[in-house]
Amino acid sequence: MSMTISEKILAKASGKESVSAGEIVWAEPRTILAHDISGVGASLYIKEHFGEAKVKYPDRIVLVEDHYVPCRNLAAANNINILEKFAEQNGISRYHRWGLGTNYGVCHILLPYEGYVLPGTLLIGGDSHSCTHGAMGALATGCGEIDIGNAMITGDLWFRVPQTTQFVLEGTPDDVTMAKDVILHIIGRVGSSGSIYKTAEFAGSYVTDINIDERLTLSNMAVEMGAKSGLIATDQKTVDFVKARTSEPFEVLRNDENAEIERQLFDLDDLGPIVAKPYSPENTVPVEDVEGTHIDQAIICACTGAKYTDLKAAAEILEGKTVSVRTVVLPATQEIYRLALTEGLLEIFANANVTIGPPTCGPCLGGNMGVLGDGKVCVSTSNRNFIGRMGSKDSKTYLASPRTVAASAVKGHICDPRRF
Repeated sequence: MSMTISEKILAKASGKESVSAGEIVWAEPRTILAHDISGVGASLYIKEHFGEAKVKYPDRIVLVEDHYVPCRNLAAANNINILEKFAEQNGISRYHRWGLGTNYGVCHILLPYEGYVLPGTLLIGGDSHSCTHGAMGALATGCGEIDIGNAMITGDLWFRVPQTTQFVLEGTPDDVTMAKDVILHIIGRVGSSGSIYKTAEFAGSYVTDINIDERLTLSNMAVEMGAKSGLIATDQKTVDFVKARTSEPFEVLRNDENAEIERQLFDLDDLGPIVAKPYSPENTVPVEDVEGTHIDQAIICACTGAKYTDLKAAAEILEGKTVSVRTVVLPATQEIYRLALTEGLLEIFANANVTIGPPTCGPCLGGNMGVLGDGKVCVSTSNRNFIGRMGSKDSKTYLASPRTVAASAVKGHICDPRRF
């Protein structure tokens, strides 16, 4: 029976020879991710429904403190206490605590860079952007706290096998265009519900050419068009990236020739920067359509837009200039922070009068370090701009690439980075 990569992963994880789209299976995730919101909720659910029972596979669980850190208030600090106790009681060693150890930060960038995500495996995470990890050739999807808690205790979870839509990306975009522009372009065309419960697989010459950081950006925002996961087939770049970080064996999977796959072709030739207007990632326009729009704040942050590649792109715009509005840069992980320091990027940001903060999700979800007040307008590298997402319900957020955000920070209004 011909199968897609997603079907092969679920077949293996459920102990079956084959599965097909629409089938319900019980499968064992190789990796279960939870953070300082979902991990707390899952641990409290476990305590209420399973008493003192221990998690089945502590070595498969990764806990990360990233959403409300450094702790913004007493409730956030006490949540960390709960997570610490849960990890200790269950012998969970893969626990990344903010401000401790050699690497910590935003979970969806931390896990691939720590070598926790293997091609051909199943990952679930207590966060909707867990689809990010599909860039490593895994089937990765977000789950609620109850599902995460159950999977921690039983070791498995039910799944409906998703159909696969392959987005074939061909052509050469404008020199300043980044993966963030490309995925916003796709979401604008497909819509926020265009890939409901499907695996969005990204393929084509564009995907082959870009680096791992940019691939993570594509997969990260697959959920913004309703996708269950955002998958990129494993190639030599993936293999080299993973082998540099772990010695664990993994399997490279391919779609079978006759597998049932819907394909959509996107011609990216000369595609320029794209911006998503309030209040949805699907509300996209070319940057020139909103150029000149006043902003009060610019933010380079989050799992979508604070990887090293993102910081470097922003620094290239900001070098030798100063910002005109409040601008915040929050490197995704401590490892990225150190690299940005070593390579001189943080010096460029500091000289541009940018506020440099620690690794955290921070303002992306209205947590801390840049929350928007009433009537304020922001341009951000993050992935969502729903009403009230980054603070006040009366604020507005425009989504854009790091280059567009940096150019806009200099000008004080949304600006086409090609002007730099």
